Amino acid sequence: MAIPADCYRVVIVGHATGNEIFQFGWFVKGTAPTSDADANTVAGQWAAIWAANQANIKPLVLADSGFDSVKVYSYPAGGPAAAHVGIAPITGGVGTGATAQPLQSAMVITLGTGLSGRRNRGRIYLPANGLALATTHNFNNGDTLQVMNAIKAMFVAYNTPNAPNSAVVVVSSVGSTSNKVSQLSVDERTDTQRRRANRAARGTIQTATV
Repeated sequence: MAIPADCYRVVIVGHATGNEIFQFGWFVKGTAPTSDADANTVAGQWAAIWAANQANIKPLVLADSGFDSVKVYSYPAGGPAAAHVGIAPITGGVGTGATAQPLQSAMVITLGTGLSGRRNRGRIYLPANGLALATTHNFNNGDTLQVMNAIKAMFVAYNTPNAPNSAVVVVSSVGSTSNKVSQLSVDERTDTQRRRANRAARGTIQTATV
């Protein structure tokens, strides 16, 4: 049970209010970097793809937050440990959101492969600490559509020139499988990154004697 061979993980790294760090990402199957230098090159390619399509994602986070860099973890011979790691900065990733939300708020993109079972689906937790909600207390449909289409555009921008040798996939370390992502969906409900919520600074606590 491990990450299949010839895969690499793309991780978007950013910062939020109070110097909190967030990360999210996806896997790619095929042409996994075989050196740190190659991993840096691939990270640079994804950083350029992200920068070109991030305009509709930046409203998710406040201006004191942003998307900083892309890391690539390469598994040319399989996992669980990455054999090579690369990093590249993201240009112009400062957030443009203007409505403060809890730091653990997230918009979730579900990655489908056309196959049933949890191991054949993936999830991307996008931070959403600065996006205004609708009167239903959910995300506006227009916002979810824009974010989903931006992620789709990134995947297409990578898959098209690299087909058929490489594509964005869902990896199951339990089943040691990788299947190409064929569908994206996003729920208008806000979600919570529980691990981030558990680490959030408590801040000032008001008390009163009764």
